[in-house]
Amino acid sequence: RSKTDVKKYHRPLPRYGHLTNIIGDKMFLWCGGQNVIPIVHNGAEKESFMSAIETFNLRSGRWECRPTRGYSPAGIQYYATACLGTDLYYFGGHCGHASCYYNTVNHFETTIYKWNDIPIQNLFDAPMMKYS
Repeated sequence: RSKTDVKKYHRPLPRYGHLTNIIGDKMFLWCGGQNVIPIVHNGAEKESFMSAIETFNLRSGRWECRPTRGYSPAGIQYYATACLGTDLYYFGGHCGHASCYYNTVNHFETTIYKWNDIPIQNLFDAPMMKYS
């Protein structure tokens, strides 16, 4: 591959505090701490990073960045993930500023790239509440 070929392909920015999950022939990567994300609670610029998910196709060896629908989790780094079938579940996470931690459960449908909140019935007994 020539240098010009490499430049036209997407490649994720360096990051920390992130996890990946593999479903089928794709590895899913969402957010994580990145030097380009503003250190604020919320805002349009931060939301632009949060409303996209990157996938790595294990067969072709190529990265792709796709927009998502719905409301993504606010805990953008140091979250926990699990996959079940074609769905991803995200728990908790750190907002990226001060000591702002989340105790939410979010569902991501990988077939339609859509986020959904999962209501928590006993919020004050949840694991992250014990540490905040």
